[in-house]
Amino acid sequence: IQYKPRKACIELKSLKMYLLAYRNLGIFYENAVNKMLHDIVEATKPEWCLVKGEFTPRGGLNTSIFARWPEHRDATRSKRVGKSKSR
Repeated sequence: IQYKPRKACIELKSLKMYLLAYRNLGIFYENAVNKMLHDIVEATKPEWCLVKGEFTPRGGLNTSIFARWPEHRDATRSKRVGKSKSR
C-alpha cells in the first residue's frame, strides 16, 4: 500500500489487523484489492493511493493486482527510499 496522506494516516497495528481479516475470507483477488483501496481512500482522503495485491495460490500461479486512486494518477512514479539495484 502506497499513499500520500493529507491529514490522516493509517496506524500500523490497525492496518495489520485489517489485512489479517482478509486471510480466510472467500473473495476474488480483484475484489479484495478494490475494497482495500476504497476503504483506505474513505478513511484517509489521500492525494493518491496505490494498492498492490500479490497472491500465491496453491496451484503455483502468482497473480499481482493493482488498484489506484484517482485512476489517472501514476503513483508508481513516486520516489522510493532504499530501493536496491539489480546486479
